[in-house]
Amino acid sequence: IGIDYRPTQVLKQRYRGVGRYVRSLVKALASVDTANQYLLYINRTQSIDEPLAYKNITFWPSTFPWDFALRNRLMEWQVCLPYDLRRGHVDLFHFPFSQDVPLQHPVRFVVTIHDLISLIFPEHYRHNRLRRFYDCAWTKAVKKAEMIITVSQNSKKDIIERLRIPEERIRVIYEAADSAFGPVEDREEIDRLKEGLGLTKYVLY
Repeated sequence: IGIDYRPTQVLKQRYRGVGRYVRSLVKALASVDTANQYLLYINRTQSIDEPLAYKNITFWPSTFPWDFALRNRLMEWQVCLPYDLRRGHVDLFHFPFSQDVPLQHPVRFVVTIHDLISLIFPEHYRHNRLRRFYDCAWTKAVKKAEMIITVSQNSKKDIIERLRIPEERIRVIYEAADSAFGPVEDREEIDRLKEGLGLTKYVLY
């Protein structure tokens, strides 16, 4: 099973959003599933911030260097990635970020669609001809997935309505909080934090 692990290498996604999602997903899968072997597809020119010591995980470097700038992604996304997929010998590939699915995908795949914000609220995104092609391409490509994973019932409804994908091909799998998060019982630590940040009662995120 191949998994696109590149979001953990993108600086702006590494510790948030898709980067955190795929890192947590891989750790959970490796700890509960010992029957399958996982190949983590990575950018050969970017570093891995956290080594994974699991017997059933192998890193799979890209054949070509990747440049994450949107202007350079057309060749990488539509040519280089399918080339690697043909040579990777995987039975199934998981795209944890829907906008990375190429039009030509030589292996069976599943994809996670977190939301359709860029389609529902396009006025908040910078659009040009390349961006319009990009949105048109990935929304077409994901329709060929074996299964679509999404993270909420509302996103599932949006996918059905906006992308016209049958409900039976969509599976809602909720995201859990990382084990690092939980109630803090130490009142002195809480008071120090509140004082240091100038907080009184509430934190608005």
